[in-house]
Amino acid sequence: MASSSASSRSVGGGSGYEVPPVPYRERPLEYEPAVFCHCHAKAAQFISWSDTNPGMRFLKCAKRAQQMTISALQAELEDARREKSVLQLELQDADRANVGVERGHSDTATRL
Repeated sequence: MASSSASSRSVGGGSGYEVPPVPYRERPLEYEPAVFCHCHAKAAQFISWSDTNPGMRFLKCAKRAQQMTISALQAELEDARREKSVLQLELQDADRANVGVERGHSDTATRL
């Protein structure tokens, strides 16, 4: 039974499938020799399967994803602060307009 499964994995012709020269899925931290980032963490390795860079390996710090998330959150926070300022100004304008309307109604009521 083991021999039949081994023959189906043979490279070349036949009814079996071909095993790619580079594993299609390789966990980012399962490579040797280890390459370490400036932060002393093991860099994650990714393999490109694009037409322009087939099999090209790229290294990226695993902590970089967390830093990108933090920077994205910082951008969202800045947008929220800006939106809060705009809403506060609109509220102040609406309050001023309502005060004028209320005065107009009270003047009309006293004339009647």
